[in-house]
Amino acid sequence: MYLYLYNQYNRKKRDRDEGSGERSRFGENLVRQALQDYCKRLELEIPEEALSETVIERGDKGKPYFPAFFTAGEAGRPEIHFSVSHSGSFWGCLMGAEPVGFDLEVCRENVKYEKIARRFFSGEEIEFILSAGRSAFFDVWVRKEAYVKYTGAGLGAGLSGFSVAADGSLASQVIVGTGGDAKSLPCFIRACEIAEGVKAAYCCAGGAPVKAVLDLDVRKEV
Repeated sequence: MYLYLYNQYNRKKRDRDEGSGERSRFGENLVRQALQDYCKRLELEIPEEALSETVIERGDKGKPYFPAFFTAGEAGRPEIHFSVSHSGSFWGCLMGAEPVGFDLEVCRENVKYEKIARRFFSGEEIEFILSAGRSAFFDVWVRKEAYVKYTGAGLGAGLSGFSVAADGSLASQVIVGTGGDAKSLPCFIRACEIAEGVKAAYCCAGGAPVKAVLDLDVRKEV
């Protein structure tokens, strides 16, 4: 699994001057750039022209995917999944051989984290956040977002029906239910190191590690 980053800081003014359609196309181009690099690293013999023209579609709840690489074996192609997130000046795309969900968030100072937690989070998560503070809120938030992106259910499915915290700390797997009925799902959550003041996490069934974090600007490990 590889994580691709792009720092949009120098594009901020330009982004304000562009429409949402232009930004969407730019994001899709970044995903295809990540796909080309991913296939080279895995030594997958897929023509670069085919990768640059790969179609990106969305499921019923908005989860993006590659129809050409959605299932392994079709036309001899591998299974490739990805998940995209952006916050502030940062854009990221996690790519791997199994379904994934990825989220990153810039830790804003003025967020009313206690109010948000009490409204949307589980009891275990609220307790953890109230004891650990604002940073813990973002730890929980990116993990919950990563999970709903992994399932493809979206935020509309609600955030309080599962927990990413237990016994006063962050959990390594998603937990559903409460008390004696609580159980861990076969779904792992891992943190990602991106930059100071930025929280990130991903979710996948196998718990595969991120082999490298790569800068799409210069194609180097960061």
